[in-house]
Formats: sequence, C-alpha cells, structure tokens
Amino acid sequence: MNYNTKLRIISKIGILMIFIGDLPVNKNIGKNYKNILTENNLEKYIELFENNNLTDIMIISELEETDLEKLGIDKMGDRKKILKLFISNW
Repeated sequence: MNYNTKLRIISKIGILMIFIGDLPVNKNIGKNYKNILTENNLEKYIELFENNNLTDIMIISELEETDLEKLGIDKMGDRKKILKLFISNW
C-alpha cells in the first residue's frame, strides 16, 4: 500500500470518527428505570412507577406528558426531565 492510499484511508477513518463523535449517545443503555430515576434526582417517583406497573423501560418510553401528569407528577420540570430521559433516548 503506497503513501497516498494510506493517507486516503486515514482521512476517511478520521471523517468517520468525527461523524460518529457527533452522534447522540444513549447513556441509559443497560440501566433500569430505578437507576435512571435515582441518577437524575427523581427517585421519589420510583414507588409511583412500581404502583402503576411501569417497570419496563420500553413501556415507560411510550408515555406522554399527559400520562405523567395523570400519574401525579405535578412538577412540569420533572415531567420534562422524565420524558427526555426515557423517551428521547430510546
């Protein structure tokens, strides 16, 4: 492999690495809902989720803001945070 070929490969790898570096990373992969809530100072809602059988992240990810409000999560900031944590990351 000559120098120009190596340079083109390195250049393409560099572009790929830059592209991958800009992709959003789901920091919640491998975590359960309790970990996610606790790490984001929302642990007060763990019991609420359990009492409503919301223990599967795939189900939680389908919730909408009105669902969270019906559950009794009164603070808009907490609802927005939960939506961002569970919905936009899945």
